[in-house]
Amino acid sequence: MSEPNLTKHSASILFVVYVLLLPVWLYVADWYHIVIGYFCYWFIADVVQSLFMHRWASHKSWNPPNIVQKVLSTTGVVALVGTPISWAAWHRTHHHYVDTDKDPHSPKYFSWLYILFARYHTAQTKRAIDHLRNPYFVWLSKHELYLILLGNLLLFTILPFIWFMTLWAIPVGYTIFNTNFFVNVVCHKKGKAENIFWLYWFILFSDGIYHDYHHKNPILNHTKFDPAGFLITKLGWTNA
Repeated sequence: MSEPNLTKHSASILFVVYVLLLPVWLYVADWYHIVIGYFCYWFIADVVQSLFMHRWASHKSWNPPNIVQKVLSTTGVVALVGTPISWAAWHRTHHHYVDTDKDPHSPKYFSWLYILFARYHTAQTKRAIDHLRNPYFVWLSKHELYLILLGNLLLFTILPFIWFMTLWAIPVGYTIFNTNFFVNVVCHKKGKAENIFWLYWFILFSDGIYHDYHHKNPILNHTKFDPAGFLITKLGWTNA
């Protein structure tokens, strides 16, 4: 199941628009907008993308209940992150071919701008065969474009513009931008996965600081200072 070009292009355009809204948001935002916006960024970046799409959909390192799978996968689609099928296919392809010419986002073979501003481009869908057996994930993939457009339009319509930027546009845009730049470019810019310790807090939490360790041994927690992983442990949703 390949991702339609219209879906990829629409998501990429919307992502770029959200990234470019940052100066507008900083100009009109008060301190409480920034605090709330950062919390929303943490939720989308660390819970939806890192914890769910990365550590569960791609690596099965924890065990979310079905309702959690549906809520976080739907949120991920509307937030331009992708579906469990597409994310697992992208990321597993990346791990299998890491830093080679078949890696979907290696800075050794692709330009930084290509990695930063375009949706991930190639993936072997067969690597997400487990998720292709889930009817809801298949439904999300088939209707992803409509969910992206309707979900984002609805939020834009019902929220005042400052709150649309605070609660949604800025967190969504910089979840993708920071992942594409700091993880896919910076952590691989030398042609191999690296641990970049200054990335830990405020930007990418645990996905940057232990990136080399992650490639060698993908697990739920590489450090006890991991709020999303700590939450899963406390809820008892670990695989142990």
